[in-house]
Amino acid sequence: RPYKRLSNKNIMRGGKSIHDRPQASDERTELGHWELDTVYSPRGYKTAIVTILDCKTRLLKAKIIPNRKAKTVIDDIYNLLKFEYVKTPYL
Repeated sequence: RPYKRLSNKNIMRGGKSIHDRPQASDERTELGHWELDTVYSPRGYKTAIVTILDCKTRLLKAKIIPNRKAKTVIDDIYNLLKFEYVKTPYL
């Protein structure tokens, strides 16, 4: 029996799908294609980890953030990518 999602609670709205990324990113031929993600801690904790990965070099940058507010996440993503070459960031 196929799995059926009970609600749309965790579906991302806006942004770009990872399936719509450029072919150069999939083939890992160019620098500057970054994949971004956030990892939330278990219930009861407010911290999270922002992870950013360059597709070609597999360079991983990560930072623990004190809360999951949008402004905090955006500021830390900016600080992690401030001195990097960015072509396409995929959230």
